[in-house]
Amino acid sequence: MTANKILLLVLDGISDRPNPALGGKTPLSAAKKPVLDKLAAEGICGIMDTIAPGVRPGSDTAHLALLGYDPYKYYTGRGPLECVGTGITMKAGMIGFRCNYATLDPQGKVMDRRAGRIHDTEALSKAIQDGVDLSKFGVKFIFRSGAGHRAALALEGEGLSHCVSSNDPKKEGVAPLTVSAIRKGEKEDKTAAVCNEFVKQSTKILFEHKVTRSTKTGLLQGRTRPMLS
Repeated sequence: MTANKILLLVLDGISDRPNPALGGKTPLSAAKKPVLDKLAAEGICGIMDTIAPGVRPGSDTAHLALLGYDPYKYYTGRGPLECVGTGITMKAGMIGFRCNYATLDPQGKVMDRRAGRIHDTEALSKAIQDGVDLSKFGVKFIFRSGAGHRAALALEGEGLSHCVSSNDPKKEGVAPLTVSAIRKGEKEDKTAAVCNEFVKQSTKILFEHKVTRSTKTGLLQGRTRPMLS
């Protein structure tokens, strides 16, 4: 008999290697975890290749596969998932980006790609939502805070494309990149220009915001700006 309701427990990222300091056990095997042990004893455990053998999945594609969606068919990037996670209703034609709040030094180089792992960014996101104007492109946007240092940006308008690059350099000590088109086309050029204008305006807003000027926000001593991915 098939149960009407099930609990699918996904321990994302819990795997590890044996540690000599733990007597050769992994952190999971050495940990005291009576609830997990009981769930394992009374439930069904298994190992699977979520995408395909030898293919290392991201948490986004892996979760799609676990829920029965073929990531090769349905995956459109992390941005739309992040947008939906923040409460943004994505419509056909909208372009979604996952964003990080990051900290820059006085020379404009990235000090921390996660802005000191700041947690409360609602005031910063509201200032960006209220202050950035993309109307010259005929584009509307929604910008929402996510968990911790993350946020989401959704663009809506005519002539937009998802084929643009990130401005995240993926490392500290260098300047953020410029968003660029990753294939030739008017839509791609327009979207890249929209993204760069959004970053430019929002960076100015963040530089002047009282939260980022405070020493009690959990930010490193520097200036903040959003990075799109």
